[in-house]
Amino acid sequence: MRQPVINVELFGTPRVVAGTRRIEATGSHLGDILQSAVERAPTLRTHITDEQGTWLNPGYTFVVDGQFTNDPDTQVTAESDILLVARASGG
Repeated sequence: MRQPVINVELFGTPRVVAGTRRIEATGSHLGDILQSAVERAPTLRTHITDEQGTWLNPGYTFVVDGQFTNDPDTQVTAESDILLVARASGG
């Protein structure tokens, strides 16, 4: 089954590090989306992921359809509104 392409908006540090406002990622869960995003913008891995490169470090979070979450098992669809932001004030 083909995974949906989802636009991930980047704010603050993720945007600066990736050099773009938006990344097209694929996956059905946030864990998949993060791995897809770091494949497309490898500089994200060294700046926003944990030491294993498998999930976000504590300074970052996703916002999915207006809800903050750090759960890699959060399901997403092509219609999901996904933001990747720094936890610091202002993103």
